[in-house]
Parts: sequence; structure tokens; C-alpha cells
Amino acid sequence: MQLNRTKLRKYPNVSVGDNVKLYRQQNKLDKERKSLWSPNSYKVENIVHVGGEAMFKLEGIAKPVLRHEILLVD
Repeated sequence: MQLNRTKLRKYPNVSVGDNVKLYRQQNKLDKERKSLWSPNSYKVENIVHVGGEAMFKLEGIAKPVLRHEILLVD
């Protein structure tokens, strides 16, 4: 159980201008082989710190997202 703790997860640093993919929740009828990440990649426009947490504003997405909702893409 210690290996699966979410508090110990380390995410790579994301900065302004990086390309990321957005997490999308799996539908009940989706197969397991369908990716959980969006097919499109988005560019990080701005990083805002609210209450000690970083919120990432993505190009083309109206609502800012948290770090665990994005995947850094090269």
C-alpha cells in the first residue's frame, strides 16, 4: 500500500510554453485500451498560485486545471 500513496507522487515541473495533454474521465462504455488523455495537446499560457496550489491556464480551455489533470508532452 505504501507504493500506491498519492501524497508521495512526484510530477515533472511544468512551465509556461510547455505542451501538455488534458485528463479526460473514462466513459462507462469505453474500452480499456482507449487513452485517458486527450488526443489534442495544449500549450500552457499562465500559472496562477491560489491557496498554495498551482493552477494552469491552458490555451483553448476556459477553466484553469490542477497539476494532476495534465500530462507533460515533449
